[in-house]
Amino acid sequence: MNTSAAYYSGSKEIVVKNYVPNQPDPLQIQVQPAYSGICGTDLHIFNGAMDQRVDLPHIMGHETAGTISALGTKVDGFEIGQPVTIMPLNACGKCAACCKGLSHICYQLEFLGIDTPGSFQSFWNVPAHTVHALPNTASLSHAAMIEPIAVACHDVRLGKVMKGDRVVVLGCGPIGILVALVARSIGAEVTISEINNFRLDLASSLGFAVVNPNDEDLIEYVNDWTDGAGADVIFEVTGSVSSTKTMTELGKIALVTGASRGIGKAMAIALAEAGADIIGVSKQLNSDNSTIEQEITAIGRKFWGYQCDLSQRKELYNLIEKTRVDCPTIDILVNNAGTIKREKATTHTDSYWDETVAVNLTAPFILSREIGKAMVERGSGKIIFTASLLTFQGGINVPSYASSKGGVGQLTKALANEWASTGVQVNGIVPGYIATDNTEALRNDPERSESILERIPANRWGEPSDFKGPVVFLASSASDYVHGTLLVVDGGWMGR
Repeated sequence: MNTSAAYYSGSKEIVVKNYVPNQPDPLQIQVQPAYSGICGTDLHIFNGAMDQRVDLPHIMGHETAGTISALGTKVDGFEIGQPVTIMPLNACGKCAACCKGLSHICYQLEFLGIDTPGSFQSFWNVPAHTVHALPNTASLSHAAMIEPIAVACHDVRLGKVMKGDRVVVLGCGPIGILVALVARSIGAEVTISEINNFRLDLASSLGFAVVNPNDEDLIEYVNDWTDGAGADVIFEVTGSVSSTKTMTELGKIALVTGASRGIGKAMAIALAEAGADIIGVSKQLNSDNSTIEQEITAIGRKFWGYQCDLSQRKELYNLIEKTRVDCPTIDILVNNAGTIKREKATTHTDSYWDETVAVNLTAPFILSREIGKAMVERGSGKIIFTASLLTFQGGINVPSYASSKGGVGQLTKALANEWASTGVQVNGIVPGYIATDNTEALRNDPERSESILERIPANRWGEPSDFKGPVVFLASSASDYVHGTLLVVDGGWMGR
């Protein structure tokens, strides 16, 4: 039997040679490719862009379907002649990333067809765990497209695209077209942005609305299309800086801590009403029957919910890792979660102090640092802290709370000083006496409640809804020249 392979030898040259295939290792499967697609990555290799990575001569190819021709001695569950396709990422399964379920960022990750020989050969030996069986009736020519289609399906799943969503796809290459097709199959309305006329014609022939941003203002188009609400989901598939910037202007994602109730819930709803999708974080998110998810999705925005005890450092870093996978770009960070322990200083325990400072000051700093890095790199972002009247005053019987909230005020100014020049705005909101769980003890004390109301010029306790306007202002372009400000929302308390 003639066996051959297509070898890339550098300088845009491919040579087809006969060769003798090796038998598969014990944990490998030998596949006889029937069809292989030519990916954009293969073209990059052919054009010399990856000569520093691949070993020459190199066999390219990773989008393939074929049949099994041989099995390693330790492989079970497959049969000779069985139709299969290959998932071309070979993770080690042992490193810290793999142990966390993040195999796509495995420290030892191999990309089959790039870091190893690929499918442009008569027989291809691959790790058994990368092989996926196909129905016997499957068309192998169609099945060779499974890998790129899987990318599109994964993207649309992560985007939580739903029927009726307005979706914008930036870039109309093969992956862009596939993302658009998958999103439309769910029932979304899709607009594609592209500057290449051939690709625009192809997308138009497939029934998509198309925009060439060189000829038409895409942001204005989307605002008209969505009545000012912005796109529900934007897919950036060009990899260009300008396209990424456009994506952030078409839709925003806000992370709000303490989002399940009170001020945090009101802020999350206000940002959703203003057009942002919401990442809600709360210690009680999955245990107190909070309606935040239903209320956000009823507005027509996306919601990702995470239960996290911010006083626990490990949980906090796990939250950060999860959001990096699910929502890599966070445009707005609202550090709202807080706790208070009422006890005289002489009996205020270490545990009271540690928990309060961890939730009110340490966690907001870590979140701001980790999420702020990306904001600084791309030159845009909004960080909003929830401070307190005790940012300015000492309070009574709340030493850990007053100290932590004083720190929040200084942290707001410190980050603003560092990041203002990068296009990132850092500000704070200072609630007065608001009817929330944290002030329930005060409101239930007739004497304290009366003395507080006597000093508030507005003559009422504040409500969580009083923070909708302030948070939207600080999260929007209306506050682009506002840095390091602590916006007091207190019914006039501090003016007395």
